[in-house]
Amino acid sequence: AHEIIENIISHYNFFQIQTIDSFINMLLSGCAFHLGLASNFQIKENYRTYLEYSLDKLIDKAQIDKEIL
Repeated sequence: AHEIIENIISHYNFFQIQTIDSFINMLLSGCAFHLGLASNFQIKENYRTYLEYSLDKLIDKAQIDKEIL
């Protein structure tokens, strides 16, 4: 355990501590081109409108396609 701690301390500059949100944002930024995203994309924090829209679309499709249920 002592060796592991010493290794962590001596290589501390390689660690990046960040929130999950900033980690996902970093991943998406790095892969934006391959994902077909605009280079200036933004992650919306207020997702309620998008969630409601998606649920409405799902309900509409479920009325037509019974396999969804």
